[in-house]
Formats: sequence, C-alpha cells, structure tokens
Amino acid sequence: MASSSKQTACHPGRDTAQEPSAVSRVDRLWHRGAEWMAALGGALFMGTMVAAVNLPYGWFSALLAGGKQALWTALIAGLLTRFCRYLCVQTSFRLLPPMLCATLGPSALAVLGVAVLHNLEGTANPWGSVLVTVVIAPAGFWMVAHNMRRVALAEPATDVAAQPRS
Repeated sequence: MASSSKQTACHPGRDTAQEPSAVSRVDRLWHRGAEWMAALGGALFMGTMVAAVNLPYGWFSALLAGGKQALWTALIAGLLTRFCRYLCVQTSFRLLPPMLCATLGPSALAVLGVAVLHNLEGTANPWGSVLVTVVIAPAGFWMVAHNMRRVALAEPATDVAAQPRS
C-alpha cells in the first residue's frame, strides 16, 4: 500500500486517499453539476407566475406560494437542467428519442416535486400552482435539450480509428 494512504479503523483494508467523502461528492454536485444561472432565472419567472395565480386569494397567499416556488426552482432546477443535458447528449441506451427523454424525465420530476411542495400547508391554490409547472417545464426543458443537441451536432466528432498513426 502507498505510504500516503491511510486505513480506516472500521475497514482496515480500505484506502481512504482514493475515495472521496460524501461531503465532497455533494460539494462537487452542488458547485460543478448544476446550471445555476438557468435556475435563478427560472426561479424568478416561476415564482412570479405562481404568485400571480395565487393573487386572488390575497397578497400573503400569493407571496407564500410564489416564494415556495422560487425557492424550489432555485434549488432544484439547476440540477434538473443538468440532468436534461445528460439525457439529451450523453446517454447511449435509449428506449425513446433523446429529445423526448430529455424533456419528459426532468419535467416529470419537476411536476412531482412541485405537486408535493404546493399540496403542503400554505398554498391557497395548489393545483393552479402545479398547472403553471405542467405547462412551462416541458417547454423549458425542450428548449434546453434542443440547444444542447444543436451544439453537440455542430461539434466535430473525433474518431480515434480514423486518425493517422504517427
């Protein structure tokens, strides 16, 4: 075993120098694995739309529902956008076309999460708030997938077998 590796007390044969901790995995996912500008733009837009849907029930209800939607979108939409890009470009086994997978997968997760969020106490019109996500999320994820496919198809493919040997 290398001199720089340490063994843990619970697992004497395990090398901790090569395994990232759970905290570092979450940190890497949080900082490098999400599209935060898209998430913040979506949070502002979706929070405003949900607040407008709940405005007939009063300002407090509108601000509460819009705030819950904006917070959910800010925290989760960046990860779902990255998931959309992954399904669109990097998956090799597909039962459905890539654009359909990249649109339906993240949209279903977004709608499910928003339905749970708004059916908790505090939202005056929960299904109206969910309807906003049902309408807007597939269109947004389709645009992300379309742009990603366009960029991926524009990049030249590198084929190792076609390159001349030196």
